Amino acid sequence: MAVEIAPAVFVPLMLFSGFTNNTDNIWKGLKWLEYISPVRYFFEFAVTNEFEDRTNLGVFNPIETSNFTFGIFFTAMMLLALYGGLSLLSVIFLYRGAQKGIIN
Repeated sequence: MAVEIAPAVFVPLMLFSGFTNNTDNIWKGLKWLEYISPVRYFFEFAVTNEFEDRTNLGVFNPIETSNFTFGIFFTAMMLLALYGGLSLLSVIFLYRGAQKGIIN
């Protein structure tokens, strides 16, 4: 079942993360999806880490082009928070499933 659900969850998170398009181009009604996407935080962390202190980029600066404004510290903390929150959620669901007899 997870193999069938994973693309339905992962593809929207990937589309709205800023990895495939600029986050300014996202429709306002779906803008909230970029803030729950771990892909967005990891991509911004990687791009900022690589290009933050470079001065010889010329016209193309990927940080400004992609409209990344969070910074390294905030993205690292959000990744840790998402990891902790999703881990806690999985433990809660496993516990409730075990109580109901769904999980042996």
